[in-house]
Amino acid sequence: MAGFVVITFSSLKYLPDLLEKYKDKKIVVTLLTYAKALKSSINPLMFENIWVRAYSHKPIKINDLDEADSESLLVAQELSALLVASDEKVEKVAKEMNINVVHFP
Repeated sequence: MAGFVVITFSSLKYLPDLLEKYKDKKIVVTLLTYAKALKSSINPLMFENIWVRAYSHKPIKINDLDEADSESLLVAQELSALLVASDEKVEKVAKEMNINVVHFP
């Protein structure tokens, strides 16, 4: 299994559970997901062991996903990471891109 786990915006509400489940992995929240979370009064950095990472190139919008979810897919692909999503639309696109994705909860 991948050494990184990328968390999409839709799964941030489960962050405490995800940190426990993947305590042996590096948990990544993308920069755009982090910005979106802060606008929603969610601060993922209040938890330990959260890495904020941006996509290494200018992120592109994928299908009809928002920019934060698109960046999460691209970072998961770049890191060969497990992607955790709670949105079926994100999961579908991730599978089409051959990204290892799990639905949570």
